Amino acid sequence: MRQLEGKVAVITGAGVIEPVSEQDTLNIGAATALLYGRQGARVVIADLQQDMVDRTLNLLRREGHECVGCLSDITSFARCQALVEASIQAFGRLDILQNNAGAGWLGEGTILAYNEALFDLNFSVNVKGLFNMTAAAAPAMAQTGGGAIVNISSVVAERHQLFPQLMYYNVSKAAVNAATKAFAHELAPKGIRVNAIMPGSVRTVSNVQSALIEAGEEGMAARERLWSTIPLGRPADPMDVAQASLFLASAAASYVTGQILAVDGGVLC
Repeated sequence: MRQLEGKVAVITGAGVIEPVSEQDTLNIGAATALLYGRQGARVVIADLQQDMVDRTLNLLRREGHECVGCLSDITSFARCQALVEASIQAFGRLDILQNNAGAGWLGEGTILAYNEALFDLNFSVNVKGLFNMTAAAAPAMAQTGGGAIVNISSVVAERHQLFPQLMYYNVSKAAVNAATKAFAHELAPKGIRVNAIMPGSVRTVSNVQSALIEAGEEGMAARERLWSTIPLGRPADPMDVAQASLFLASAAASYVTGQILAVDGGVLC
C-alpha cells in the first residue's frame, strides 16, 4: 500500500515557474506534490499565479494523479479559509498541509541598512502566512481525527552568518521554527502533528534561473562553487526535501511532532 493512500494534501507555493533547462524543472512544492501523488494522496496545488499552478497540475496529471489547483494568497486569512473550503469541496477532507509558500531572497536588509517594506514582506508571508494557513487548516483536520502539518523553514534560521545581509528572511525562518513547536504543543491533543524541515541549498528551477539572470553562466558557475562547499558535495535536489516531507506526513512519523529536521547535506554539522 502506498504511504499516503486515501489522504488529501494541500501544498502552498506548489506552482512552478517556466523551466530554464530540462534538468531543472521543479521546486520544493512541486516536487512534494508529485511525490505525494505517487504515494496515493489527492493533492491541492495552491499558488498566486494560474500559469504556475497549471504547470504543476500538468506534471501530476501526466502521471494520472488526482489533483486540483487553487489560486491563493496566504497573507489573507480569508483566502486561506477559502483554500481549505475548496479542498474539502473537491475531496471531502483535509489530512496534510505543507506550508511551503514563502518570501524568498528578495533583497538585502539589516538593522543598519533598514528596509521596512522588505521586512514587512518577509514577515507577512513567512510568519503571518504560516499562522493564517495553519489556523485555517487545523479545524478541518481535527474534524476527521487529526493530520500532519509540514512547515518549510531554512538552515539560515540557525546559521544567520551564512547570509547576514538577508537578516529579515533569516529571522522570519527562525520564527517558523519557534511557531512549529508552539503549534505542535497546542494541536497534539487534536491528533495533529506539526514538524518543520530546514533545507540548505536546493537546486530549484528558480535558483538556477536567478543565477543565470544575475550573471549568466558566470553566475551559475559561482552558484556551483558555493554548492561544492557543502559537506556532501552537492546541493539538494527538490526531491530530497520532498522525501523528508513524505516521511513527516506519513504514518511512519506517527510519534514525531514538534521537530525541526535539517535536510542540508551537512551544512549544520
